[in-house]
Amino acid sequence: MLSKEKLLEEVKRCPFYNQVPDFFTDEDRENFYGKEAFRKYAFYYTYVKLFKPKTILEIGVRNGYSLLSMMSADENVKIDGVDNETEKDFENVKKYKNDNVNLIKSNSDLFFKVNNKVDRYDMIHIDGDHSFDQCRDDLKNAMGIANDIIVIDDSIAISTVKQALELVTEVLRYKIEWHNTYDCIYGGHTIIKIK
Repeated sequence: MLSKEKLLEEVKRCPFYNQVPDFFTDEDRENFYGKEAFRKYAFYYTYVKLFKPKTILEIGVRNGYSLLSMMSADENVKIDGVDNETEKDFENVKKYKNDNVNLIKSNSDLFFKVNNKVDRYDMIHIDGDHSFDQCRDDLKNAMGIANDIIVIDDSIAISTVKQALELVTEVLRYKIEWHNTYDCIYGGHTIIKIK
């Protein structure tokens, strides 16, 4: 299991641990810098450095800060980003992404239905709809196509995410090697290691 101490030690090595990443919008640069919440994205960078995925699925892209953080850690990683937001939300990602990033405008239910076990991913990041039902469904679906790691965002701060996580990890515990929750400055992350 990845210890909290080891994770924090590695996070502090991220190039944008002490400065706002270039890919932040001007508006968010001002908002995040004062709160130091931008450091949350150093965790995504670190997950890629530690777990070395070749393929990543991100559910919930929005402005793309977590996606671009992961891409920054390894320019060769292939990332599929799924979000049902407007094209305007993808504008920031499109400015910075490389050819290994594929943006898919879809809700996660439809994506998983169409993609049911066709593609498997070494790492899956879930940060989409935070309702209990959708978090539960995203987690169950992710467990079916994850090769190694699932990262769940806001697993401390948002009760519906925490409840869905507790349910799915109990029901599907036979598929899980270990899981741990980390307080990562803003919202918390839980990492699930698949058997």
